[in-house]
Amino acid sequence: TPRVGVTAQVPSVQGLTVRASYGEGFKAPELSDLFGATAFSASGGIDYYGCQLNNIELSKCPNQQFNTYIGSNPDLKAENSSSYSLGVEYDFSDNWQAALTYFNLELEDAIAITSAQDQLDVDYQTGGNNPNVVRIGAAVQSISAGYQNAVVPVERNGVDLTVNGMIETKYGRFMVGGDISHYLNYDEEVSYGTGDLYNAAGTLGFTKWRANALVRWSMDDYFASLSWNYIGASESNESGEEFPQWDVFNARVGYDLGERGTVGLTVRNLFDRDPLLDDGEMVNEYIYDLSGRVVTLTYSVEM
Repeated sequence: TPRVGVTAQVPSVQGLTVRASYGEGFKAPELSDLFGATAFSASGGIDYYGCQLNNIELSKCPNQQFNTYIGSNPDLKAENSSSYSLGVEYDFSDNWQAALTYFNLELEDAIAITSAQDQLDVDYQTGGNNPNVVRIGAAVQSISAGYQNAVVPVERNGVDLTVNGMIETKYGRFMVGGDISHYLNYDEEVSYGTGDLYNAAGTLGFTKWRANALVRWSMDDYFASLSWNYIGASESNESGEEFPQWDVFNARVGYDLGERGTVGLTVRNLFDRDPLLDDGEMVNEYIYDLSGRVVTLTYSVEM
């Protein structure tokens, strides 16, 4: 990925550095996205175009199951991106630094997995001209879903703040680090294939705020650490339902035995925080931790 960066120190302000960078890149589709196996599913969806053909009010169009074939797409194009960032970094002292960065990413031909409903929506929007929906008369015989390229470029931008430092005391050395990310804009299509975009920042799965922090302590051969992962509040872009902020702590303590190895005790989800649920189901399994408290004892030796 070609990238150009410029770094300059500000002469009149000691410890202040200004940074800027620009880059272009591409990501080829995975082989499984291009030539993977096809799976069958009786997927649910609403056939608005079929209802239109049958003179059924769209508000009364029923949710049905359709023969859906979900698979690869040999015609996928590579994703192309261009990005730039602007930032400042300041050294408060030899042991403490902070950096503030604005980033912007534009992505063309983004690869996404489409559903049966996505394909039905495209068929309705194009007046029945979606080749991935096969009909006999008004009735849907089959739907081909799976990997597709986005029809319009999408843009994402936001701000990152990072702080790192170290404190030396007679009770040991403390290493402190943390970062906060805030999305200003995260483009998503209102409905696949329309090209109409909305700002998904702040909606479920695309929270505006994410943060991480880590404190490490060491003294002689003993060490310990405590980490924190924070996910900001969000809301459903469909129902408007609000989901609260969520965070989890992880801890580790250990002792260095020198040539005899290292022993450590790790506790994930220290306070046994429940995952974010909605009527007993996971709200989003990809960004919220599914596991409860997990305790692990390790012993390692470097050979």
